Amino acid sequence: MGRTPISLLRRRFGSLTVIQLVERNKHQNTKWRCECDCGEKVDVFYQNLVTGRTKSCGCGGRPAAES
Repeated sequence: MGRTPISLLRRRFGSLTVIQLVERNKHQNTKWRCECDCGEKVDVFYQNLVTGRTKSCGCGGRPAAES
């Protein structure tokens, strides 16, 4: 069964805020749903968040434009 994943809920990594655990694969890697400051949602592996490899959805961390 393995270990319980470390919770990243509500933690920020660059422009991303973790909002939900998405999956845990057979290798015990966890994927987390994050919301970017621009409003986009993206699923990111734990390792990419904690090492700083993924810091935004790809928008470069720019906030959403005002309409």
